[in-house]
Amino acid sequence: MADSFTRRLKAEVAQDVPARAGPRQALLAGLFRPGTLIREGERGAILLTSFDHPAVARLAVHLLHEAGVPRPELLRQAGRRHGRFALHLADLEGCAWLGALGMAVGGAPLPAPLAATPARRRALVRGYFLATASVNDPHKEPHLEFASRRPELAAEVARAVTRLGAVPKVAERRGSVIVYLKSRRQITALLAAIGAKRALFAFEDAWALRELKDRVNRQVNAETANVERAARAASRQLLAIQELTAKGRLDRFSSPVREAAAARLADPEATLAQLGERLGISKPATAARLARLTRAAGLERWDENR
Repeated sequence: MADSFTRRLKAEVAQDVPARAGPRQALLAGLFRPGTLIREGERGAILLTSFDHPAVARLAVHLLHEAGVPRPELLRQAGRRHGRFALHLADLEGCAWLGALGMAVGGAPLPAPLAATPARRRALVRGYFLATASVNDPHKEPHLEFASRRPELAAEVARAVTRLGAVPKVAERRGSVIVYLKSRRQITALLAAIGAKRALFAFEDAWALRELKDRVNRQVNAETANVERAARAASRQLLAIQELTAKGRLDRFSSPVREAAAARLADPEATLAQLGERLGISKPATAARLARLTRAAGLERWDENR
């Protein structure tokens, strides 16, 4: 099975590592704050976290190594189609990098410096995205979401996304709190902010194609409706001419009206413009002459009650 759009998107975003220390630390926070920090007996603090893409897991290990944490072993968890990659880091009591991320047993608020600049805010949301987000394929209905089982983390993500200019909604789903966007413009703005350039182009191309198809469909529907109206009008005119002829009333009309009737009988499928061209008159004049016949036969609204 081909990778989903979310997996391809995460593979792209995981390659964009900030050059400066501040944004790199914010990215590290976004990756690891969704994890769980617990205290387990004599082993001290243990960080439990996992990622659904190998590129994201490699990025996390790289950033940890930069922070002075011994390179952890990546454990691939079985039972999933694509697998998840778990990082279990033990003996973390007093680790400076955990404190810098505002991580403590039982949870802690995000330190203000991690979101103090636009570059840090973008990196922070990029980390949240890599750790918890999913996005619909561009050819489907627009939907981007961050999922968490911790309401306080969902609120933190929502605040960070809002500071990037989007307005997310929050909902509960099967034990998780979902922070989501369904606006096409807000999704593309967020993708641009976190550096997902190729995904952004894919969204714009898909939505441009969709808008083109919608416009063509509207034009086809309008043309079809016009053809149907013209066909109903022609049927009404033919029936009126036949009834007036059968009752001997057609001869009472002026010569121009009788000429219009003869033209309609000669070509039942012709448009008013075509009939007018043959008669040497305008389309409105042709319509007016034929309308006199349908009114006389009492068939102005005949097609509405068929």
